[in-house]
Amino acid sequence: MQFGQIYKRFEKYDKINNYAYFAFIILIQCILLQKFNLSYNLNILHFKNNYIINLIGSITGILFWLRVSKILVKYIGDNKIINKIGNSTYTIMMHHVFIFFMINSVILILNKLTNRFGKFNINSFKNSCWYFYNENNQAMLLIYTLLAIFIPLLLKDLIVFIKNKIIFYFKNIKIRKIESSYN
Repeated sequence: MQFGQIYKRFEKYDKINNYAYFAFIILIQCILLQKFNLSYNLNILHFKNNYIINLIGSITGILFWLRVSKILVKYIGDNKIINKIGNSTYTIMMHHVFIFFMINSVILILNKLTNRFGKFNINSFKNSCWYFYNENNQAMLLIYTLLAIFIPLLLKDLIVFIKNKIIFYFKNIKIRKIESSYN
């Protein structure tokens, strides 16, 4: 969980050529995938191998994406949308599953009203927060993904807007009280 802190400390030493870096990481991943089943679920701490193998697999995956990000920052580092998402990861991660639930609830209601969503599995919806309607449809998964990112961002902006209005309102009341006390 604290790998980012460790990496930040040693990031200045990360000067390896991209080709060598990716070759090394992909080689380790290939060896791990050949020898071990790397499927595990960190949410429920369910591991099929010993923890060291899963830790190595996770670290190499993190290192892979850190280097990809380092390369991409040259091209999209000043992009407002990417920066907005990057600065709101806590908000997105805290609310994305709830957004999945809301999307599924809307589909369920529409299905009850119109009977157009015949593939909706009500039992899976009731028993798993990870249920996706029509999960084999890539367009549907894209809708889930986009809404799970942008709805939390909109809600965050709305909360900040309301908070600023409230602060502005109470500051004005305080200023008026101060002004009226001098009159």
